[in-house]
Amino acid sequence: MTSLRARLFIGVTVFVAAFGVCAGILSFRSAFDEAIEFQDGTLLQVADFINEPPVRHVPSAPGQVDDEAQIIVEELGQGRFPLSLTDGLHTVTAGDTTWRVFVRSLPNGKRIAAAQPTAVRDELARDSAIQTLLPLAVLIPCLMILVAIVIRLSLQPVSLLTERLDAQDVDHLLRLPKDNIPKELQPFVDAINRLIDRLEAAFIHQQRFIADAAHELRSPVTALSLQVQTIDSSALPPAQKQRFDELRAGMSRVARLLDQLLSLSRYESVQSTPLDAIPFDAVLKEHVAALMPDAEARHIDLGFRQFHPVTVKGDAPALAIVVRNLLDNAVRHAPDHGQVDLSLTTSGPNAVLEIEDNGPGIPEGELPRVFEPFFRGTHPTGDGNGLGLSIVQRVLARFGGTIELTNVTGVSRSGLRVVVTWPAA
Repeated sequence: MTSLRARLFIGVTVFVAAFGVCAGILSFRSAFDEAIEFQDGTLLQVADFINEPPVRHVPSAPGQVDDEAQIIVEELGQGRFPLSLTDGLHTVTAGDTTWRVFVRSLPNGKRIAAAQPTAVRDELARDSAIQTLLPLAVLIPCLMILVAIVIRLSLQPVSLLTERLDAQDVDHLLRLPKDNIPKELQPFVDAINRLIDRLEAAFIHQQRFIADAAHELRSPVTALSLQVQTIDSSALPPAQKQRFDELRAGMSRVARLLDQLLSLSRYESVQSTPLDAIPFDAVLKEHVAALMPDAEARHIDLGFRQFHPVTVKGDAPALAIVVRNLLDNAVRHAPDHGQVDLSLTTSGPNAVLEIEDNGPGIPEGELPRVFEPFFRGTHPTGDGNGLGLSIVQRVLARFGGTIELTNVTGVSRSGLRVVVTWPAA
């Protein structure tokens, strides 16, 4: 059993139940002993009453002294009890009844027996034990309910800590507060806070390493790319020209990778970014115009279904990164003579950008992983490096936006639909 609450409750329940059983046994034993003493004392008093001068008449046949108490007095040898009984207390079975008998010799030489059925004593002991145990039987369930409430309230700080840990944002780890935390849980909270500090330090170190490495590589890669671009490859033999074109494309990919690493490092930072009013429609039109030559070269129909001017709260470079990455993905994955449809609308407090292409889409099993850095799927196409969607997600998370990818399936067309929300200004 792994539930601490259940273990505590069952442990206390077993203890209280065992206590109740022991109390019941002791209570009945005590009541039984008291009933024996009471019965013996009563029989002794009856015998003393007959023995007082003048000596009372003792019936030769059994006489009933107390109908309610079922006490009888008789002369030995004349009724139920044999003459062989000695003076004192005895437990005798006569017929189907067990009796408690007190025998006494009178001054006139007669011997009498005062007797009462043991069933009377047992009933008295049972009634006394029930009267003692009845409050306990009512108290134990009430006590268990109280114990359950106390355990739940005592463990409530653990539930609150769990909720706070679950609510933590991986990009904004916060130390757990120690207010109103029981003394026993404070070492646990301190250990978690130290772990959060170490995670944050490692995260910052990783960001700095990526940013520093990208900065260090950017200058020589840029210089090398410029040198490659200035070389005229048209005069080269076909085989060398092909290798040179591959080199030029490779340098472009490296330069784009460095830019994306810098962007990823920037928007993974825990530092806050000031919010400005950005015309979403203007940024979108600018990047559509920039991609139009590539789309036209492949006869891709790139255009708007709906277009509503809207202003959003954010950072202009961040919004540009989101739009550029998503549009570039849509155009690159759309087939020749394909179609990319755009919609810019508003919904409640958000601007909504919808991009739909008629490309191959993404396998359903890979959709949950598309935002992982460097994930390109099991069958990658194109020359991407798997960072674009990861950067987009981090930028949107920074500014309170969302992104959702779904495959479009239908008779007329199929592809991928991307829906982005961004808080409007």
